[in-house]
Amino acid sequence: MFNFSIKNVPIKFVTLGGVDLEAVDVVRVLEEFLEEDDINNYNLNCKVADALVAEGILEKCDGSRNATLYRITSNFYKFNKDFRTEYYECQ
Repeated sequence: MFNFSIKNVPIKFVTLGGVDLEAVDVVRVLEEFLEEDDINNYNLNCKVADALVAEGILEKCDGSRNATLYRITSNFYKFNKDFRTEYYECQ
């Protein structure tokens, strides 16, 4: 009926805020913050965002309607540049 298979696919991980994350997920979250300075938790990978909060890259605030709002800090642009440079060099 279904043809399931197991593939050996290398996945790149990075440890941020004491949490192992898929590096591609971090890149996606960083890209979202290049378009918006504030993003609520409804449209965001919160595991990655919380790790970035622990690293001082984002800050967490109370938003409206019980939403959590994530906002970039002054460290964001340097971190984004450094992270993306190393990420794409390692591929």
